[in-house]
Amino acid sequence: MTDLMEIQEKLQKSGYKLTPQRRSVVSVILNGNGKVLSAEEIFVEVKQGSPEIGLATVYRTLEILANLSILEKVFIADDGIARYSINTGSRGIQVEFICLSCGKWIELPSNLLDDFAEKVIASYPYAIKNIHTHIEGLCEDCQKQGENVNNY
Repeated sequence: MTDLMEIQEKLQKSGYKLTPQRRSVVSVILNGNGKVLSAEEIFVEVKQGSPEIGLATVYRTLEILANLSILEKVFIADDGIARYSINTGSRGIQVEFICLSCGKWIELPSNLLDDFAEKVIASYPYAIKNIHTHIEGLCEDCQKQGENVNNY
């Protein structure tokens, strides 16, 4: 789900409206170039175009969007801060690389974990629906800028 109209439809089907505040929050995330953003980061961006919006409104909007599976809420660092990105609707195996410096979120080929998935399914009596893993490090751009992964 990467389109404002799709998001508006899903909100309406669930009894919500795409208010100007929600539109602002969604626009920041859609225009984030794949970055996974915290509520505070989203708030700072939204505030530039909608100075009247409050942080509590951003948090409520993010929770609604996450509960409707429009957004994916993840904890990608040891800081305990929730971060949000558009839920692409991918199912099965998901592997994402997250840059610890710039926050870029890159979906990697799911077949990277095929052997792992087969071993888990063969070794444990669980009915597995999804495997979702995050790989954290520094993207190529941040490494070129002299960032060091050991600083994170």
